[in-house]
Amino acid sequence: AAPHYVVSVDADTSLRVVGSQPALIRALHELLLSAEFSQVMVVVHTPPGGAQYLAGHLDRSGCFDTLGTVAGDDTIFMVARDENHAKKICSELVALAESGS
Repeated sequence: AAPHYVVSVDADTSLRVVGSQPALIRALHELLLSAEFSQVMVVVHTPPGGAQYLAGHLDRSGCFDTLGTVAGDDTIFMVARDENHAKKICSELVALAESGS
């Protein structure tokens, strides 16, 4: 079996630097094309070249309780803790993007 490591429940695993909420809203407004979920996976589409930039803002914001984020060129995959969290993340992404108009 492959070795693995489990962080204790009471460990401080926060490595995030809290980002600027206005910067996140601006990035979402400019780059979010769609946000959909399937079970625990959130799939975010951006224009070409926008995914890594937006994913950086999403990670730094600390606003979304995700297990991880992976960004390609125009697609971001976010893994939520459960299906309810995935649905909530999609709703929040769209609402923040629309609030930037």
